[in-house]
Amino acid sequence: MKSRLRVLVISSILGLVCAAGVVPAAAEQTTRTTYVTVLENDGQPVAGLTPADLRLRENNRDREIVTVEPATEPMRVALMVEETLTPAGGVRQGLFELVKALQGKAEMSLVVVGLSNRTAVPYTTDVNALVAGLNDLPLNQRQQSNHVPEGIADMARTFIEERHARPVIVMVAMNTLQSSAEQPQRVLNLLRDSGAQLHVVSIEVPQGAPDVSGAGQMAEASGRAQVLGDGSRQSGGREWPVTALTAVPKALLSIAGELTNQYKITYTLPAGTKPSDRLNVTLNRRGLTFRSPTRIWDGD
Repeated sequence: MKSRLRVLVISSILGLVCAAGVVPAAAEQTTRTTYVTVLENDGQPVAGLTPADLRLRENNRDREIVTVEPATEPMRVALMVEETLTPAGGVRQGLFELVKALQGKAEMSLVVVGLSNRTAVPYTTDVNALVAGLNDLPLNQRQQSNHVPEGIADMARTFIEERHARPVIVMVAMNTLQSSAEQPQRVLNLLRDSGAQLHVVSIEVPQGAPDVSGAGQMAEASGRAQVLGDGSRQSGGREWPVTALTAVPKALLSIAGELTNQYKITYTLPAGTKPSDRLNVTLNRRGLTFRSPTRIWDGD
């Protein structure tokens, strides 16, 4: 009798809840997206990629890939150049070629990285405005100590606030040892949380510079290299090392080719699963160039 009364009471309560329009919510799957680069080894686009061609693991667990489709969302690209390099004709020409290649596929800004970031051209789709900004870059040699890791950190913070669908940072910088006020791992974490893909053209510094001696000083000054190298790899981009300024245009055109031939992957997490920042995407097809993020924003 008591059991029957309990059933009646529970049924009455559920009836009142449903009558009031309140229905207990079922746990839902979490849907996430990521962008990967897939190219033929000669740089040509790859068509017809399907979920069966990929394996995606988040936090070391296989996740269901729902869709794989060419990425068509407009990009928001921060073109960042170290102030020391603004007089270089190869750098200017390379950025001009990159702007032309991304025309109609991205809104772009031009940012000079010195002691702090200076926006030469705010985000725009107007190629003429960007070209005018390139022509107005300083032609005289500026200070040698440019805060590149801090510049990337500041840009990542901006992207975190904006939460744009496809943020990208393209950095043209010297490949040199440089200490930083920002801890490299903190910069890498900010880059992860921003969702921005980082591509870097790093220009070799002539031998003998900089003057760094001692293991402790070397370790302290390696922050720039760690941010540029690990940041590009972890975000799904690439560091493109060059030994001459004349090679910068080719490297930047290669970056444009990668950015305009990406796939958008949509995948799901089982209901109740907490997102992780650890991602591993592999391609089942051989003979292709493939790049994917290894760290993504976990939503915290």
